[in-house]
Amino acid sequence: MGKALGLIIGIVTLIVSLIISVLLWMMGIPLFFLVFFLPLVGFSFFSWGEKEREKMDLFAPTTIRFCPRCGYQLEGWERYCPVCGYQLRED
Repeated sequence: MGKALGLIIGIVTLIVSLIISVLLWMMGIPLFFLVFFLPLVGFSFFSWGEKEREKMDLFAPTTIRFCPRCGYQLEGWERYCPVCGYQLRED
């Protein structure tokens, strides 16, 4: 319902701003910015009534890992510690 309402408001605002712009242009007042800015008002209503979805960060590590020898914070992909050279895992 929220997306449909936002789309309807955006289309109606676009049509009204086009009509106002044409009328003002015929009167000698070129306010074409109404065509570009007023339709954007309706698109803010797209998210009405929708629940906020949790966005998972794809690059966030689930746990922070440290080197057992020197305590350096690891990124998770290392085979060896970049500081002390300790073997972290075998593949």
